[in-house]
Amino acid sequence: MSRNYVYTELTNVIEQAMLVGGLESESTQISHFIAEHGERFHFNPEKGRYFINSFYPSFPGKAWERFVQGGYKMVSQNTRIPIQADIESTNLCCRKYTMATCSNLC
Repeated sequence: MSRNYVYTELTNVIEQAMLVGGLESESTQISHFIAEHGERFHFNPEKGRYFINSFYPSFPGKAWERFVQGGYKMVSQNTRIPIQADIESTNLCCRKYTMATCSNLC
């Protein structure tokens, strides 16, 4: 099990890891926005990936690229896209009802 390293400031290495090809300016803006709001950057050397919190996808990677592309699309094209999905489960739904029935109970 490797130890994660925590960075409290946006370094050049982290900023480079956050860059998305074709959207360099936009991904730079996102990285600076995140850094300015006090987020910490966690690095997992075993996986070679950074993560911030459970809202942002880890980076570099396809999920981060989709996140940046979606943010760009929302701003440039005034398009609404899903950003987050919340899934809940209760004992009642899991034990007694099918998911279709359970969703109608809420």
